[in-house]
Amino acid sequence: MFIAVDFDGTIAEHDYPDIGLAVPGAFKWMREWQDAGAKLMLWTMRSDTEGDGPTLTQAVEFCKANGVEFYGVNKNPSQSSWTNSPKCYANIY
Repeated sequence: MFIAVDFDGTIAEHDYPDIGLAVPGAFKWMREWQDAGAKLMLWTMRSDTEGDGPTLTQAVEFCKANGVEFYGVNKNPSQSSWTNSPKCYANIY
């Protein structure tokens, strides 16, 4: 099972370009999904740009510090063998 999870407003409260507080229960559920065998992908508009800074890297590190490492970030690594689409393939978004 592939699950694509948004960041701002889903994992952390909206405070872009900063990182808001963790949404209650978000990390608990993501860890439970991973423990059940789901592959989580961060699916976010954040990026590392000169104008906004390393907002994507900060989001990934925030999640890692809270016990969640992603299978993919803004992509599903397993789909490159069968499509060139930029849409992240997931069973649940």
